[in-house]
Amino acid sequence: MATIALFGATGRTGGRVLHRALDAGHAVRELVRDPAKLDHEGDDLSVIRGDVLDPASVARAVSGADVVLSLFGQVKGPPRTLQTDGTRIIVDAMRAAGVRRIVTLSGGGLRAPQDRPGMADRGRTGPWRPRAAPVVRSWSVPFGSGRPEWPAAGFTL
Repeated sequence: MATIALFGATGRTGGRVLHRALDAGHAVRELVRDPAKLDHEGDDLSVIRGDVLDPASVARAVSGADVVLSLFGQVKGPPRTLQTDGTRIIVDAMRAAGVRRIVTLSGGGLRAPQDRPGMADRGRTGPWRPRAAPVVRSWSVPFGSGRPEWPAAGFTL
């Protein structure tokens, strides 16, 4: 089984992915700002307290991982460049640790035919696609990007 570095496990999508990864037998290295928000424990879960904008804590989370799942999103309070800057820090840590695979989460930036964007989302391409994607592409790492509803449609870890 794989060792996964997971960013965003206290969020709605990340929490579900965390549970599925552990249930599937993967070891998970989780970076969280507030460990009290995690509702799962286990021998295969390593909790690293830190922030995606702190290179040292990101490096601790990525160390020893086979793959990175970057599921953190823009929340109220942090800078608008959170996803771009956080992704850059994650990719730099991956490079230093020799980790070559990343899967990222997107939303409005990945359009699908069934989308019916609301007023606030019209014309928006999402925070990941225009700014964070080039960070990953510039390193030429194998990567994938998915939307939150895709796991419900049969995506498995």
